[in-house]
Amino acid sequence: MDSKSEMNGGVKSVKKCEESEENKLHRVLSVFLNNVRINNDVYLEMLITHLSGKNKNVEDCTKFIKSPKILEWIERAVDQWATKGLSDHHIVGFTLRLLALYIEEPANFAVVKDKQLLDR
Repeated sequence: MDSKSEMNGGVKSVKKCEESEENKLHRVLSVFLNNVRINNDVYLEMLITHLSGKNKNVEDCTKFIKSPKILEWIERAVDQWATKGLSDHHIVGFTLRLLALYIEEPANFAVVKDKQLLDR
């Protein structure tokens, strides 16, 4: 965590700049592209369940799915598989479920269709 100093009425205070939840998610997703091997997909399933909003407030959870960064990550994963071969089968399954969540919204489905992502 970074910290920033700020003058507050002559008193110096330190504020911590925490990484956003969205950035944390994208950092985790980027690790999945590093040819990792997963022995147990329980945490991947929990992440999909969380992102789908099945366990909590739907709007809080599904806001991540609406991010254009999700589609960018899915495209990177598919491109990587096309050039380097398929990743760990747990990661492939996770990616397909993430794509399914993303295209539940008709506008997102249209974008994916236009990019011919489903044809690769």
